[in-house]
Amino acid sequence: MNVNAVIRASLFFTISITLAELLNMQQPVLCVILGPAIISGHKFSLRVSSIFIARILGAVVLGTIIGEVFYSNQLFVVVFSALLLGCLLSFLKYPSKILAYTSPTFLYCFALINTTSGVFVENSVYELLQAVIFMLPIGWLIFHLFPTKSDQTNQHQITQEQPISERHKIFITGVISCALIAFLAFEITSAIFCLSVVINVALRSSIKRGKLVIASIIPVQITGCFVGVLFHVLMLGHSNNVVMFSVVLFIFTSVVNFFFFNKELRHKDIPNFEVGFLSAVLVPVTLYTHTTGFNIEPFVERAFNMACIWVILTILMFGILQIKNKSEPQRTIASA
Repeated sequence: MNVNAVIRASLFFTISITLAELLNMQQPVLCVILGPAIISGHKFSLRVSSIFIARILGAVVLGTIIGEVFYSNQLFVVVFSALLLGCLLSFLKYPSKILAYTSPTFLYCFALINTTSGVFVENSVYELLQAVIFMLPIGWLIFHLFPTKSDQTNQHQITQEQPISERHKIFITGVISCALIAFLAFEITSAIFCLSVVINVALRSSIKRGKLVIASIIPVQITGCFVGVLFHVLMLGHSNNVVMFSVVLFIFTSVVNFFFFNKELRHKDIPNFEVGFLSAVLVPVTLYTHTTGFNIEPFVERAFNMACIWVILTILMFGILQIKNKSEPQRTIASA
């Protein structure tokens, strides 16, 4: 286990989120979204981080512009968004490349949905830039203070990927477009962060991997909400006590990262369980633990919304499997 990696990741998230609170950022959750791109590698890479940040910023700006320009025509918004996603997928060939656009796709939808709902998103662009300004130097410094050992830098496993089929790309576009329609048609912007789970499922390379993400909603997302409640209770709903906030945050992130960087203790059944769980806890904590006071209702509401997403996706997956099972015998007969 790389002890430096545990300390590095834990310190980075602790300092970044605490600093966001001290700067009175309205959306410290952006630190959770930006964090993995800066700190998850074996060394600090300004190039990799800059590319990811550029995608994030571009997605938010594009979603805001389209939402503003076509504010009164939601049908055109959905059609235009589907065309944009289709164009993006046409340039991507392998699953690993598509997964890199999970956060940008979500933030595009986030900006689009909020803009068409009358919520100003321009402040999110400003806070993204504000977060980048202090997170990049923090990441650079922490990598230099806690570097990865030289014998652990070249342990990437080279695996051959099967190209994504055109049929699968159409399916991805259809699922995300349907989710976008649902959020535009109904007043459910409070559950907008649940959309990230739908996008994460849709961008998977196979039905099997999509099922794993759906199966992880309860142990990762819903459990993460209730762990976030414990964090909220410890802080009595406030992040004013900076020392207490930082200590609790560092302890929690250290425990999760300890399991993630230990191959023997890492969760085997759910891929990247620890990474998903860390995000599932930190997202509601950074969204709902503020100076507004003690209130566990948003955590419970988020858990309920996640449960609804789990039910919908489970039913959808069941229907897809039924269609697939019925079509496979016909193909077998035709080929015979």
